Amino acid sequence: MHIDRDEIFRRASDEYRPETVNVVFLSAPRHRDDLNTLARILEEMRGEEVWDEELMVRGPEDSPYGPTLFIEFEGEFIAVERFLEELGGHLEDVGLEGEFTAAQITPMLPDDPWFTLDSISAGLCTSLTAEQKRPLQPVVDHALQWCQVPGGQFYVRFGEGQYLVPPEARRENLQTALQGKDVSITCFASRDQIRSVTFLEHAAVLYTERYPGMDEPGAWRSGLEGMSRVLQDLAPSLNYGAVRRQAFHASSWDVFLTSRWPENPRLDSGLIRFTQGISHQYVPDAYGVMVLSPSHRWDPPAPNWTTTPAAGERTLVRWNDADALFATNPPDETVVDWMRRDAEPILMNDAMAHAERPAW
Repeated sequence: MHIDRDEIFRRASDEYRPETVNVVFLSAPRHRDDLNTLARILEEMRGEEVWDEELMVRGPEDSPYGPTLFIEFEGEFIAVERFLEELGGHLEDVGLEGEFTAAQITPMLPDDPWFTLDSISAGLCTSLTAEQKRPLQPVVDHALQWCQVPGGQFYVRFGEGQYLVPPEARRENLQTALQGKDVSITCFASRDQIRSVTFLEHAAVLYTERYPGMDEPGAWRSGLEGMSRVLQDLAPSLNYGAVRRQAFHASSWDVFLTSRWPENPRLDSGLIRFTQGISHQYVPDAYGVMVLSPSHRWDPPAPNWTTTPAAGERTLVRWNDADALFATNPPDETVVDWMRRDAEPILMNDAMAHAERPAW
């Protein structure tokens, strides 16, 4: 079994966390059952306790190239080499040949990690039924079309890793990734030219964009208009949606809704994940731009709010003082309190979320 030591070591040295290596197994020829075979052999090796205690090995997970392992190590890189040699021997014993090399994942930004970069984001609570597990196809199609930037490279997240894929293969790879969890597609050109769409559990989808100059005063306006169009485009597929300014990386639905946002006295953020069942009638909080379903039955009071009809009998709702909500991050807390008073008839609360929470 060939081990591409130089490439694996180089990638480990270049990554934001140099004590982590991401290794893909490339079998030759590739077999449909490679992932299951590797998982079985790893489980046997764990039972035999045959590798260094300083290593933490996660995976394997599927990827566009083959099964990928995520290896954290303390001390010398030689421990990783010994582990891969041992694993390679086990694979050869069951008749597999190939090589271990570095997985090509999204470039990290050591000087400015994702969570310090401001962005404009749209959060979509899609209208899936209880029987549906995957996002609606119109949402997937829209994401693929929207998630492009000039000169960008495409990455698809299959779980822990975001893998570089050719432009012509991004649709096929995203559809494959959507069979699992923690899925996204990102188009990355630079720290100031990024678009990403993340597909979360509980029918939630996040659109996120950072563009050149957006940190300049007033530059948020074009992003706000762009994300408002996303809500309008996808309105028929939504129970509700919202637009926010926030850090680029939101890893969960409750992070999108609550991070750097005034504390919500009505709804514990930990309960938000259980609110899909009532999302066609209630929303977690009041935001500066929202799309609402006809079943929300709320008439935003003038002159603070403006409403615009959207497709699917939805309504796009805007708070008119956008500067108070998008010019700074976090927004003006006094204005958010005012919005909440206006929107009180459709705001979720802890009692509603507890009633939706499944019995464990």
